[in-house]
Amino acid sequence: MPVYNGETFLEEAIESILNQTYRNFEFLIINDGSTDNSANIIEKYDDPRIRFINNEKNLKLYNTLNKGISLARGKYIARMDCDDISMPDRLEKQLAYMEDNPDVGITSGNLTQFIGQSDYIERVEHEEIRFRLLFYCCIVHPTVMMRKDFVKENNLLYKHSGAEDYDLWVRAIQYFKIEKLDECFLYYRYHNNQLTQTNTKEIKYSANSIVQTQLSNLNISADRIDWEAHEAVAQNIAAKSRGDRLRGMLILPDKVAPTVEWINYLIAQNREMNIYNFLFESHLNQVRRDILLFQEMLREVIKNAKGRKVYLFGSGKAGEVFLDYFNKIGFAVSGFLDNSPTRWGQTVQGIEVHNPDDLLNHNNDLFIIIATWTVRFRIDMIQQLKNIGLDKDADFTDLVPES
Repeated sequence: MPVYNGETFLEEAIESILNQTYRNFEFLIINDGSTDNSANIIEKYDDPRIRFINNEKNLKLYNTLNKGISLARGKYIARMDCDDISMPDRLEKQLAYMEDNPDVGITSGNLTQFIGQSDYIERVEHEEIRFRLLFYCCIVHPTVMMRKDFVKENNLLYKHSGAEDYDLWVRAIQYFKIEKLDECFLYYRYHNNQLTQTNTKEIKYSANSIVQTQLSNLNISADRIDWEAHEAVAQNIAAKSRGDRLRGMLILPDKVAPTVEWINYLIAQNREMNIYNFLFESHLNQVRRDILLFQEMLREVIKNAKGRKVYLFGSGKAGEVFLDYFNKIGFAVSGFLDNSPTRWGQTVQGIEVHNPDDLLNHNNDLFIIIATWTVRFRIDMIQQLKNIGLDKDADFTDLVPES
């Protein structure tokens, strides 16, 4: 666990490792030249499993990680960050899987932003991870456990990069299997001082370089890359919820053709170079279908709403996403409807939120777009609109993906 000025959350991170159900490990903590109280916090722990290393000066993250690999004495190396919390059975579960699957060199897991639950649980196997890495870093660094001999045999050290973990996974997957287990291993803390928030430009530049290297394996030169289209596809590939899928589908009409062209080009190049298995083409075909389906639905909405006032039913996150998109394409929204009395009279981006009963029962000149991710709310809204005689498609629509 590298530490640099991590005093705020350090105790919770350390104790989450010391309190693991699996007990037989060394806990290598490397203080990378912290100028806060981090060293004193670490030194107060009297646990023989802790090996405390103090860098005389700040070596930066990638050098400190490589130092940890060289100093580690165990069969496996588990990564941890000084601002997160590992679930109590994390090491036990990862170790058991690695022992049962000797061909797997790295395992990772899912995370949550809230203690006691997981935002999203998925099981991702090796071949799917391979093609996902072409689009984004799909492995959460502080959830990984690595087989040390595999790492050392293939000289897999971290390189100087704003996305040093992404780069390592792309190189590692050429030599051995990487698996993402359907377990929540980590409470991942988002805060303004973490590197992913403070080094966004460097990380973005490095990530693009890593993607470009992978695209070259498909015989795609740097000057042929459509970065805007690739990022649109990546957002779809990375989608883990209805909200994520919708955001990925909300491509401006003039960008649809270039994005579809890029998808077709990726598929054609992979057929020629045979880098990825059938999952690659299957997922890209689904992304293309989603994008084209949404545009078809959008054209129908614009036609049915012509000459009528448009209201978004739902003033939460989904409503804001729709409003942003409709503003960009020049599709006017007159207001929001919401069944929550606490929202009535408020404004969202300058647009007023109304009680549905005040408008729906007294105005036939409306077109309603349901705007919520939550399935049961959508079902209730659809029934609510049908109960007052409105017709789906002709008078209202639901643009949120089913799954």
